[in-house]
Amino acid sequence: MSEPFPLTPIAMLREGVAGFRREPVLLLAGGVLTFAILAATQIPAQMLLDDGRQVAAIVVHLLGAVLAGTAAYPWFTYALDAARQEPGSFAKPFQAPDRFFAQFVAAFWFWAAVLLGARYLAGLPAILATVFYAFYGYVIVDKKTYGGMRALGTSVRLGDKRRIALFAILALFAVFNFMAAVPLGFGLNPLSVVAATALLLVSTSITMVAGAALYDTLKVNLPDG
Repeated sequence: MSEPFPLTPIAMLREGVAGFRREPVLLLAGGVLTFAILAATQIPAQMLLDDGRQVAAIVVHLLGAVLAGTAAYPWFTYALDAARQEPGSFAKPFQAPDRFFAQFVAAFWFWAAVLLGARYLAGLPAILATVFYAFYGYVIVDKKTYGGMRALGTSVRLGDKRRIALFAILALFAVFNFMAAVPLGFGLNPLSVVAATALLLVSTSITMVAGAALYDTLKVNLPDG
């Protein structure tokens, strides 16, 4: 059975924009770190794929996604602070280095499920993995004693009885971020790539804060929320 979300997409977007306006520098810095690692690994993966080395390409693609997902821990931290209107600090995520390991474990299983799931049953397993595990980064930031696997389990519990609504919201925000690629419609050139990347950094930062606001709304219903 599905239950309505206690936070509408419009309210989430409003929270995301407000949070971004509070901490634009930290949020963009977290996004740049994540995007840079992803780009640095996905270019070699694509070259391997073009050479017909599919297995090697999948391994490099997965490695890049996991490393980028691990590096996203500061981004999750800044997003949660911005959503809660708490003062942000660039150094805060690095004061608890053990959280990066928890993020690595969760990111590995998350991206393994997404990337492998994308190859079967028309990508349905990848969609399910995203819906079930969408909140793991916020859980790791928020729960000081949680490891990566437990964070994934908590994410599943957060979306209990709300899978359809959660899927709809994820789809809406995917469209919102896809719109950042509009400059590429004017041709693939350095200016359009830079413009699209800048817009994507802003839009994904907004959705990160929106996701943090939703996380805080849903976690109150958990026994240990």
